[in-house]
Amino acid sequence: GTGQPLSASIDVPIVVRNANLTPQMAPIDNQALDVGETLSFEVSATDPEGEPIEFRIEGLPSFGTFTELSNGRGRFDFNPQPGQRGDYTISVRAYDQGDGIPEQARNVLQGFILSVNAENEPPLLPVLVDRVAVVDQEFKLQVKVVDADQDDLTYSATGLPPGATFLPSSVYGVAELLWTPSAAQVGEYTVTLRVEDSGNGNAAAKLSDEVTFKLKARADNVRPNMPLITPRTVDELQTLELTLQASDTDGDVLLFSSRDLPRGATLDPITGHFTWTPTSQQYGDYRIPITVSDGSLSRSEELRITVNNVNQPPRLTPLPVMFGQEGVPFAFGLFGSDVDGDELVYSLDSDPPAGFTFEPTLKFARWTPNYDQAGMHSFVFTVRDPDGLTDTRTVDVQILNVNREPELPAVPTQFLGVGQAYELQLEGVDPDGDPITYSAVNLPAGASLDASTGVLTWTPQGLAVGRHDVRISVTDGKLSVSRNVTLEVGFDAPEPSIRLLTTPSFTVIPQQTIVIQAIVDAGVQVETLDLTLDGQPLSQDSFGRYVFVPQQAGKYDLVATITDVRGQTTTR
Repeated sequence: GTGQPLSASIDVPIVVRNANLTPQMAPIDNQALDVGETLSFEVSATDPEGEPIEFRIEGLPSFGTFTELSNGRGRFDFNPQPGQRGDYTISVRAYDQGDGIPEQARNVLQGFILSVNAENEPPLLPVLVDRVAVVDQEFKLQVKVVDADQDDLTYSATGLPPGATFLPSSVYGVAELLWTPSAAQVGEYTVTLRVEDSGNGNAAAKLSDEVTFKLKARADNVRPNMPLITPRTVDELQTLELTLQASDTDGDVLLFSSRDLPRGATLDPITGHFTWTPTSQQYGDYRIPITVSDGSLSRSEELRITVNNVNQPPRLTPLPVMFGQEGVPFAFGLFGSDVDGDELVYSLDSDPPAGFTFEPTLKFARWTPNYDQAGMHSFVFTVRDPDGLTDTRTVDVQILNVNREPELPAVPTQFLGVGQAYELQLEGVDPDGDPITYSAVNLPAGASLDASTGVLTWTPQGLAVGRHDVRISVTDGKLSVSRNVTLEVGFDAPEPSIRLLTTPSFTVIPQQTIVIQAIVDAGVQVETLDLTLDGQPLSQDSFGRYVFVPQQAGKYDLVATITDVRGQTTTR
């Protein structure tokens, strides 16, 4: 080393960009209440950036409501009724506004369990509409009871006509009303069915339920009438609604039912109102059996529905702002989806910077930014399905500037003569084009270095004879690089001389070999020796000789040039 302490430094650029922060929500404790009680409590959330909060609730039971209040608050209200005992898992998500970009909205999730307690849950009877029984024909009505505790059940009935029974069947929770009316029993009966449990082990806590309907006995019964149902057509994700029509000559109450409703479809048994919103996967033809009954006789028709396959546009998943550095390989991938399962084609629809490549089949982008590409770059990508529907996203990439150190080429040993003015131009450059400054350590007395131009000048005197090692540094203000430059001072040597010897030394004929030797007399080290013949360079053989074989008679110009370590040249 030089005995001088050396150091290097680097500035690390830090770009602070706005990032949407996740909202914060206070934990929610698990809650409990008894059937018949009411419970109210608030939840709250805040956004670090002060954006409004929007709540979304999942798992809210039918006996609960959620009301959004001001300042990031919301209130739950619960009032469970008999039959609603159980544990309910409720999720609360608080969303911010994504700094005005919906795709960048962030959310926080909290959940809690609501426990509804009841010592005993009552048995529940279904709603019954009026029924018809025909003289001399057995009437049978199955009644299904639900009891959450699976208690022993006791069935009873009031208002039954003579001969009618209401008794449990061999299946738990199912009772049957049986009756074969006689001609003398034609008429209308108001019947009340009742079921009572055993109190879930506590006789004092017995609960019951009852339902009342009219049982009509008549000599005959006319089958309900239902006209043909006009076929319907609906697109995927569109709602189809229709009210089925039916009539009964006897004026009986009619019930609608279907044993094969499509997934997601509903049919109101009383009004006959049919509703269905097919999903994007439910296209096709459907033949749905519809039955209408007066409780004794029934009629069925077929509801035909054609669900059109409507192509849905693909979706390209948004990406956050990404960061890279000059000179560092950078890559990212795209992800698209299509609810129709179509094959998707990806494309880059903006002019890419130099070096940026996108492979559509791999959905992968690669780039090694060069040192002139710092800054924000926006790339527009499109995903397209076979029908031409598209989705487009812009991906922003921030490339950070990387400062490179200056370059200072090595300088060979410099030979100086005493009393002779000497000048050396240092060739420092900065690859980023930044201004550079030169400095030196151990400059000999009388020597100077221009900090801005990099020109070293010196006229050594007699006492300066010898070797001088100078440490030259160049910096761009942030990074620096250093080189040792050796200055060898001596008394001025005479200019080198050159003698050229040819063998043979007399005139030759074509195709005769001529051997040329160059003899140099110099007081300093010779760096290079070059020979040319009519401007064409000659090469040396393994003995250091130059060989020439003339092809035709004539005169040839032989030129020798030497360059010494001082950079001086001599030509002969």
